[in-house]
Amino acid sequence: MTGKSFRGKDHCYVCGNELHWHCPAVQDSEDNAAKSPADTDITADMTATGKDDDGTIRFEVICTCPKCHAKNKYFISAKMI
Repeated sequence: MTGKSFRGKDHCYVCGNELHWHCPAVQDSEDNAAKSPADTDITADMTATGKDDDGTIRFEVICTCPKCHAKNKYFISAKMI
């Protein structure tokens, strides 16, 4: 997506399970992450939702809790250089 990978640590809103999520930077031709994430990482979907005046991009991150299977949504901001 951006040539930059993102990682985060949040808690599931439903069951409280700690979620270590990542959005891989590059996909190969078989749609597998180019770099293998840690076994505990959860692959997340990320969507750009806006851009601030200082160039910071706002993203919405959605990942599914492996314990209770609830989808969780988080918001992050990042500078893209």
